[in-house]
Amino acid sequence: MAEQSGFLQPDGTHLIDIPFTQVDLAGHLGVTRQSVQRELAGLKATGSVSKRARGWLVDLSKVASSPSTAGVLKHRRVPVPARFGL
Repeated sequence: MAEQSGFLQPDGTHLIDIPFTQVDLAGHLGVTRQSVQRELAGLKATGSVSKRARGWLVDLSKVASSPSTAGVLKHRRVPVPARFGL
């Protein structure tokens, strides 16, 4: 989602300014909200993802090397839900 719909920032991170909740993300991915919360907590702890007033800031270089996502998310392309209008 960061690569497809995020806005590249000067520091190399991607800003996703699409409003979505953990429930939205869980439904889109076919997992529980608790699973999304757990993974986001891990990504936040490593500085890979941070919540911003207008969305999420994602550092793809950190996501790819995160122990919980190494070999999984960096190879998976997740389409943006049509309801987000993209």
